[in-house]
Amino acid sequence: MIKYRYYIDNQKEQDWLNNLTKKGWALKSFFLGFYKFEKCEPGEYEYQID
Repeated sequence: MIKYRYYIDNQKEQDWLNNLTKKGWALKSFFLGFYKFEKCEPGEYEYQID
């Protein structure tokens, strides 16, 4: 699955990524606002943006 998003607020981006991983989608790659996801076990990962 590929989604396009642009975030200025890191917390909102982190929350969005963690919500997707709870639904079974893990981030595979990112480039210029394009996020590529692959199926995973729900809740398998937790993202933190520093």
